[in-house]
Amino acid sequence: LSVSPFYHPILPLLCDVDIAKVGLPGLYIPEPKFRFPQDAQMQISKGKQYFSENFGFEPNGLWPSEGSLSTEVLDLIANSGFHWTATDSKLLFNSIGSDNILLQYFPYTYSKNGKNLILFFRDSRLSDAIGFTYHRWGIHDAVEDFLSQLKLIRSALVEKFGEDSLEQACVPIILDGENCWEFYPENGLPFLKELYTRLLYENLFVTTTFEEIVKSIPPDNKFRLESIYPGSWINANFYTWIGQPAKQVAWNWLARARTSIESHKSNEEVYKRAMELALIAEGSDWFWWYGDDNIAPNKSDFDELFRWYLQEIYRTLGQAPPDELLKPLSENIATPQLITSSRRLTENSLHILSIELGWGCFNARSTSGTMQTSGAFLSEVFFGNTRELFAVGLRFSKSLSQDDKVKIYFIKPVEFVCEITSNELRINSAEAKKFTRIYFRFTTEMVFGIGLDSLFGKKGDYTGSIVEFFVKTTNETGEIDYPFDGTIIHVVV
Repeated sequence: LSVSPFYHPILPLLCDVDIAKVGLPGLYIPEPKFRFPQDAQMQISKGKQYFSENFGFEPNGLWPSEGSLSTEVLDLIANSGFHWTATDSKLLFNSIGSDNILLQYFPYTYSKNGKNLILFFRDSRLSDAIGFTYHRWGIHDAVEDFLSQLKLIRSALVEKFGEDSLEQACVPIILDGENCWEFYPENGLPFLKELYTRLLYENLFVTTTFEEIVKSIPPDNKFRLESIYPGSWINANFYTWIGQPAKQVAWNWLARARTSIESHKSNEEVYKRAMELALIAEGSDWFWWYGDDNIAPNKSDFDELFRWYLQEIYRTLGQAPPDELLKPLSENIATPQLITSSRRLTENSLHILSIELGWGCFNARSTSGTMQTSGAFLSEVFFGNTRELFAVGLRFSKSLSQDDKVKIYFIKPVEFVCEITSNELRINSAEAKKFTRIYFRFTTEMVFGIGLDSLFGKKGDYTGSIVEFFVKTTNETGEIDYPFDGTIIHVVV
């Protein structure tokens, strides 16, 4: 059993919203900025206390909301008496500067001020297979695939690190436990029964718990971390909760309300009531539903409730709520999108559209209801840069027909248009001869790029420079812009 922070906040953002800029360089965060690490500590403490009151013992492990960690948060978790925590393997790879997937299969020790905290990193492929894939498979095939993947991991570990490495190696399976089972026959019970039965009688593997592993880790554990790359289990950054203008406005409102509370500490009753409202408003889901990256028919309810909690803070303090809190947040913003990839692409990754390889990704299927839009055929927009090139990748839900057209409008640093049809790529620019076509195929994916020197018109270091663009699709049903209202901004890394 593990516990999470009480109102499910994104702990690193509570400590300092500027931490989001590590994974999203150039991110705009308006003043005042939210910086209340003491609130992160309260969320952890309240979660631990609630667990202890209900179970009669203290939890040993903490799963941070959305797998969100930073080095500052590790210190809070360790100082709160927890033995272990966990997150996604992408944070490990970014922390150690390696993409060697075998390194995720060992527990890591983080030490600070005489306290040790063990970190586990989830196997995203196997975890997501249970969460999103196996429900479409036959039970036997799904279980067989799971076991075969474990055997491949085991063999690779023995080959790389030797047989002795298996004493400490583990494959953490971590997923949203409530979401997937409704898609399985009989709520997943037949699948789980066969999976655990096979694991029970498979002599190559042992099912265990994180706490049991922690007890077996030697004090001189060679797998250690001095710090951790700040991010979540979604794309190894905090874009989902702060990467769009609506989310940034929400954080700004929360920061102003929370700051107002500080001057009322002398009135214990008022302070306690206002703080409880603030802790509720710090929950991650308010920010999850702002912006256009997640769609739900009742999103306006979340906006109304979030604003109500902030209004109640001011009323509790004896103040009138600001006028902006009295109308939907969407009426307070009119600024472009900001999305960026988390790390520089390699030449090899140009041919594989995957966020695992460092691509930034805009989910075109969930923007402003376009999943339901007739004629929509663009699934995802990928973007990123190598040392020499800026690249855009497009993934389509089908092969392009004769009527399907895609235009990529570049706004900065230079204006031009790329037009893609089912049989050609055309660049409407007097400088077209400078463009470098990397990879292009007329199926369901395409990637092309331009040299950074050509794009910016000079040689130099472009780190931190901005490339701004948007995508428009056209067919017989009409036009759709991605994003629906704004642009995609990539900050060169």
